[in-house]
Amino acid sequence: MATLGPQTQGRRVPKMRGMEANLSQQEDIEENIKMNIKQFIEATRQYLFELSTAQAQSALATIPVRADR
Repeated sequence: MATLGPQTQGRRVPKMRGMEANLSQQEDIEENIKMNIKQFIEATRQYLFELSTAQAQSALATIPVRADR
């Protein structure tokens, strides 16, 4: 049974506008997450490269030089 009384009048936001705002905000969050992951991977790569280079140099320094006979 439908009511014949006045409908409530309030500030309405169309559903599509609200959904677009949520979608836009979600895309921004996802983009920030992707950038953070890329920065983390690059920082890790640099750290490990420096670490492996230092280990390789120290390993080379400990190899005894062959004595001349």
